[in-house]
Amino acid sequence: MSAAVGVDLLRATLEAREEPGVAELLDALQTVVSEARVHEAALELTPLKRRVYRLHLNESRAHSVILKRSEPAIAQLNRLVAERWLPALRLGDHCAALLATAADRQGRWYWQIYEDLGVDTLERQSDRLRVGATTDLIAELHGRGAGQALLPEVRQHGKDLGLAFFAGNLGDAIRGLERLGGEETPGELRSLGDRLLRRMYPLAVDMPNRAQVLKDAGGPDTILHGDLWRHNAFATVSAGAVHVQLIDWDHVGVG
Repeated sequence: MSAAVGVDLLRATLEAREEPGVAELLDALQTVVSEARVHEAALELTPLKRRVYRLHLNESRAHSVILKRSEPAIAQLNRLVAERWLPALRLGDHCAALLATAADRQGRWYWQIYEDLGVDTLERQSDRLRVGATTDLIAELHGRGAGQALLPEVRQHGKDLGLAFFAGNLGDAIRGLERLGGEETPGELRSLGDRLLRRMYPLAVDMPNRAQVLKDAGGPDTILHGDLWRHNAFATVSAGAVHVQLIDWDHVGVG
């Protein structure tokens, strides 16, 4: 659902949705477009998903930006991707441009304003040309990222998506399921937990074999997007060429 609003109503709309840092967001918006345009425009706000909006800046809908609210650590990750890590791999134009950032007064949330890439995601457009170009970009990302000096920095700020990721999540799952075994737990839930544990325990036993396979055949560590769903890949066709951009790098890591 979208609504055409002025800047005052935009403020009221976001505050009614209990969004923090609205004043700071509007100040940042004025660094993207002129203050006069912000106050004179017929703004149109469309929620896309939780904490993410599309903001059209004029009635013709020709100019729009994406507003995204994140925790500070996630906002920092996405900033590093856009401004440091991808440019270091000469892939800086393969993510949405970060136009401005604003923190709320308590520093608990960050708003980031991005260029709007439109609607041509692989979720909507999955023809062979677009899928092929997206696959090529992912391969190029992994190839250029392999062995890069910036990998420790990516791992520090992002996630370790190698064997430690698998082992940690498996261990957490086993410990959580084992806690379902108490007498206060309904029998049906205990039975479900037992069935899942019978699948989990062999994975834990097989961990050394998995580690050896990964060592022998896994290849060098590289940068991983971490959330490669079709709705996070945009493939735009122009003059027969396809330009691919990836968004939502919240789970970026090394593996």
